[in-house]
Amino acid sequence: MPFLIFCTSCKQRSQNNNKILKACVVFPATIDAFERLKQGMAEVCKDSIELKFYSAEGDPSKFETVIQNALLENPDYLVTIGTQITNTAFAPKFDSRLKTVIAGAISSPELVESLVNVGLHPKRTRPVAIISDSPKEDIYLLLGKTIKGILPNVKRVGIIYNTAEINSKETATRIIDAVKPSGIIVEEGVINNAEDVERIVRNLLLKDIDAIIIPHDKYAVTQASSIVKRSMEKNIPVFSLDDGTVRKNDVAVGVSVSYAMIGKMIGNVLIDIHSGKAKAEDLPIISLDNAQIYINPTVLKNLRLTIPEELTPFIEE
Repeated sequence: MPFLIFCTSCKQRSQNNNKILKACVVFPATIDAFERLKQGMAEVCKDSIELKFYSAEGDPSKFETVIQNALLENPDYLVTIGTQITNTAFAPKFDSRLKTVIAGAISSPELVESLVNVGLHPKRTRPVAIISDSPKEDIYLLLGKTIKGILPNVKRVGIIYNTAEINSKETATRIIDAVKPSGIIVEEGVINNAEDVERIVRNLLLKDIDAIIIPHDKYAVTQASSIVKRSMEKNIPVFSLDDGTVRKNDVAVGVSVSYAMIGKMIGNVLIDIHSGKAKAEDLPIISLDNAQIYINPTVLKNLRLTIPEELTPFIEE
């Protein structure tokens, strides 16, 4: 099937029962951040757990299918990445087939119905572990501080998001709440699919904006190059919550956690559960302490923008 990504690693047999332990990891889309998450997991799980990766390639109509394919492997652990995949996995049709679940890269666990139902705080009613990609330090305030620091005269920004997707809407709302106290006017560009992105960018650029912001929205992230191309025609910088868009799509600045570290955290949870050091239902929500600022020096130079000294401690080396 074209939307199935398969990767095998970590094939050592369990010393206890001679069985190859298996974790199936289901992604909503293939993006750079998730590729680094996979690498982080594989590094930690090496010689302990076989990993198989599946992606719905950004198509919500395929979420049930990729979960079905993953469960056909009869995995010891199901790792669901993101809000929609997690909620889909806990649908009644899959309920009886779920064993231990690791819900990873969950920006706002309190808004995920399936996780609220099992309990956000230990002890949960089912063997579910939760790893958030929202750091303990407020990433949205850091993004707001970054925008204001780089664009001290900023008056109006545009933000592109999908109201139908929980992570997209929630991260966009938190960004809006973080920048408004600085007197910044936010123009909201609502999209329904990837095809909407370029049209919405054109509309935002007609509104005299000083910057465009990409939240955790799979459509905007996958179309980041198009957003940058249109924005650069008017010398408008693009900011993002996804550092991969800085590395690969010429977004000027990203404020993000390290998704390689998120992957390592998921891998460590799998190892701890497998070794008996922890039970999924007994673990508190796990997250990184801080986010970092990722910059594209070439883009900033072309836009004649500089990083203020107070932000340099946050810049990823």
